[in-house]
Amino acid sequence: MSALRKAATCGVWLCGLFGMALSPSQAHGAGTALARYAITDLGSLLDTDSSGAAAINDKGQIVGFAARVTIMGYVAAHAFLFRGGRLQDIGLLPGYDESSASSLNDRSQVVGTLMYRKGFQDRERAFLWQQGNLKSLPGLPGYSSGAMAINNKGQVVGSLRDAGWHNYAVLYHDGSVTRIGTLPGYTFSMVAAINDRGQVAGTAEREDRAGSSHERAFLYFHGRMRDLGSLGGDYSRAFGLNARGVIVGEADTRRRDSNGNTITHAFLWDSRHGMHDIGSFGGTYCEAHAINLHAQVVGTSQRPGSTDFYAFLWQQGRMRDLNGLIPPKSGWVLTEANAINNRGQIAGKGRINGHEHAFLLTPQPSQ
Repeated sequence: MSALRKAATCGVWLCGLFGMALSPSQAHGAGTALARYAITDLGSLLDTDSSGAAAINDKGQIVGFAARVTIMGYVAAHAFLFRGGRLQDIGLLPGYDESSASSLNDRSQVVGTLMYRKGFQDRERAFLWQQGNLKSLPGLPGYSSGAMAINNKGQVVGSLRDAGWHNYAVLYHDGSVTRIGTLPGYTFSMVAAINDRGQVAGTAEREDRAGSSHERAFLYFHGRMRDLGSLGGDYSRAFGLNARGVIVGEADTRRRDSNGNTITHAFLWDSRHGMHDIGSFGGTYCEAHAINLHAQVVGTSQRPGSTDFYAFLWQQGRMRDLNGLIPPKSGWVLTEANAINNRGQIAGKGRINGHEHAFLLTPQPSQ
């Protein structure tokens, strides 16, 4: 997942179009008794005990990673494709021992990152998988690489990273890799999403003299960068983009919580209205991860006084806790909603029977 900086309210134009600002009970999805989604446990691959979903296409196919969890974190991670009701290990290339898939398109082309981590050695390489064939994408000498998203035209966006762990956003297409630059006044960049129009959502980065990092969300289109602004603070980051060029992510506000932490809100941005808050569960951090063509937004948020995260769906001006929209005795705690397709299916990660597993939520007909 992202850097997990989160929380929110409702912008004026959003309230006017989609409803009133959120009350705490609305933000928590209070009063929702009926299950609205069927949940599917995607399980994990052989010799792994956890999994997480990163993306879903309009066929309901899902990609992500499966891994073992140790006190050192995730180990032996392998990228997977979920289709036909089962997980498929995408595999590895020689010289790499781990992988993670980040995106797929409606042609079932999958992109992600191959990794090798042994001792002080650490290298990464962007990959493309299609029809059972795994290949690395072109890079530049001296840089690690990773692929973050692919559109239905086969255009791939990702990042190159130098030895100092600085990122440079790139576009992979027709066997070449091209840097797309960054915002004026910023030095580095990374990307999160690309739509079929070729619009790219990402984040520009810079370091000040004290070594502190500053980040700002951007839209890249036809060779031009557009600063998406913020919600009053210095920081914003883009995570999701739909076919209409509407972008979602997270941004700092001017407010702080009782512990002095900056309150970070989920945002929705479009070219007409700019950046606006879309609500939270009232905790310190909330971020939006993805948006579909119908302006349904998914993400994760903290609740007041808690450091735990809970998956949400935002639509028609209202943010709902997805844990209140699944069967009440399912045993699940949904922590991250990372992707939503145009059919309204949602993919993410949650806890079930003591393990972290990827899930698929499928909308059910109204009762």
